Amino acid sequence: MNQGFTLMELLVASAIGIGILAVMIVNIVHSSNLSERVVSQQQNLEALFHTVDTIKSDLSRCGMRLQEAAAEFSIEPFQTLENGFALKYGISCSALTSPAVKGDSHIEISGDDFARKRKGVLIYSIPQGVYEFNEIRGLAGNRLEMKNALANTYPENSPVVILKEVQLRFYSRTHQLKRRLDNGYFQPLIDNVTDFASTYYPESRSVLYRLEINHREQVRGYIFLNNTESP
Repeated sequence: MNQGFTLMELLVASAIGIGILAVMIVNIVHSSNLSERVVSQQQNLEALFHTVDTIKSDLSRCGMRLQEAAAEFSIEPFQTLENGFALKYGISCSALTSPAVKGDSHIEISGDDFARKRKGVLIYSIPQGVYEFNEIRGLAGNRLEMKNALANTYPENSPVVILKEVQLRFYSRTHQLKRRLDNGYFQPLIDNVTDFASTYYPESRSVLYRLEINHREQVRGYIFLNNTESP
């Protein structure tokens, strides 16, 4: 005759079941934590690769379309800052379709799809030996309104270069490396940065940079600024 389980048997079975359940829970939690760490490491690597690619891309463009003016007027498109660097390069080049007179607040250029409000511009004339940086305040067709009155007079066909300006800055308090385009706001490029430094070597026209993440991973790069060489 079946009399069922005794109290002792039930207690032993319950203890075994609880032990097995506890082991399963521990394994599940461990697997979950391991998965989260793997995902976090993958995201950190992707952010690091993206940052390195962005820095290389910015530095490789530095001075582009500015070679002629830079050689004539000793313009430096790269500048080392205390916590980063700043650079500029041309994204398009057009020409004045009529003379621009000192004191005027507008210029007329040939068609340029890259001309936008708040974009920086470089206007120069090698025969006249003059140049200046300015900013587009507004535009109507091919007529550009300048933020500042012209400091010099430029003949027809003088080059007008539309600029892209980039700045990288390390924020030690927030452990972030941020990037700014033109007159915009600084946007985070990568987090958990514990150090960033760059050194410019004018003799070789090259930049050495070092990026450190979480006091562990370090990335170093050495880039030649080929677009800063004289044409």
